[in-house]
Amino acid sequence: MDYAISIYKGGKRVYAKDCDFISYSEQGLICPICKQEVYLRKGNIREPYFAHFHVTSSREVEECELRVSADDNSIEISSLIENRGQRLEIFQQHFLSLIYFENSKIIEDVKFNNWINSRKDESNERINHIIIKCIDYFLENRYLMEAKYIIHITKIKNKQILLQQKISLEVMSYLCENAKFNYNLRYLLFYSMYQIYKYEKHKLIRQNIKTQEIKKICQYTVIITMRNPWILAFKNTKLNERNNKTQYNIIKINKNKNES
Repeated sequence: MDYAISIYKGGKRVYAKDCDFISYSEQGLICPICKQEVYLRKGNIREPYFAHFHVTSSREVEECELRVSADDNSIEISSLIENRGQRLEIFQQHFLSLIYFENSKIIEDVKFNNWINSRKDESNERINHIIIKCIDYFLENRYLMEAKYIIHITKIKNKQILLQQKISLEVMSYLCENAKFNYNLRYLLFYSMYQIYKYEKHKLIRQNIKTQEIKKICQYTVIITMRNPWILAFKNTKLNERNNKTQYNIIKINKNKNES
């Protein structure tokens, strides 16, 4: 495909000819049809274009008519993608690094990460079962839940607020269109579950969890998504990248001075 959709630009079209190998994660590039993550392919013969990442099931292939042939699944192609720094894991981590809760990045919540990494006991299967129920509820009630946070565009005078809303809705679309396979949605649901039940963990391993509690977890996830300060998160990320680059250059200069 010659263009993709940028989540972080509120659904704007981004053309492959205008991108480089870091655009896929920095701009949150997804397929315009199936909303799955895509990466850039270009060389000396073909014009640049976007392709889907390696498939994990035949169902994913059938979902999108724009997916390139099964040749994309070869070890050689997968190696080429990774050598250029384009990995699905990087896309996912960059996405999660933009999400804040109470002014802190959720991926930097040490207690949560310890909790999610410890789900290897007898309650693990039960918690995963709850997540599956949450995904089903999330898909069935997405529009109803997100409607509470939508302002009609005719009432929005501030362009930044309008862009913030567009990004939030694009993120919701991205999470829902890929719900069954989306790592980021599962992560957010786990985080919501953790925040709600971190002081009442016994409720998560009981036999019958109520629909009302599933609803509560999903609504919490929608709040995090729709109220996340996306624009500020992008600015903070770019500032950190700039500072890291400056520090790297200073270290490199000092190292060269010492060696000379």
